Amino acid sequence: MTAPIAQGLAVQLMEDLTPDDVCAVLAVFRDDLERLSVSLREAAEVADLELFRRISHSMAGAAGAVGAEPLETVCRQAMKASAPEQTPPPRSTELLIYSSEIDRLCATTRQDMAACIARFEAVAATGEHILRSGSR
Repeated sequence: MTAPIAQGLAVQLMEDLTPDDVCAVLAVFRDDLERLSVSLREAAEVADLELFRRISHSMAGAAGAVGAEPLETVCRQAMKASAPEQTPPPRSTELLIYSSEIDRLCATTRQDMAACIARFEAVAATGEHILRSGSR
């Protein structure tokens, strides 16, 4: 499993939230990824730059909030590529390249999130610490 959550963020989540709350946060993010990636592809297909940029922005912020750094990085690149000051404006094919890469990262991130959620659920069930001592 590639760890979508940076170690420091995992520590912070466990300090600030219960394992059940962490699971809920991660599940909402995981579930939103598919919906947002479909909307992003649709915006790319019709070269709707404003919508493409807004969805990329939303996805980048959400990915950053849960530590999904590769996804956040590509979403920020997509935002920059679709900025109004880009001359000439990107064509649909260029946006679709970003959308495809974001789709790929979303699929990986959803799998990682499912594994992470299972791990936090195990912590909630047993009351054990998710992080090994000395990882702080």
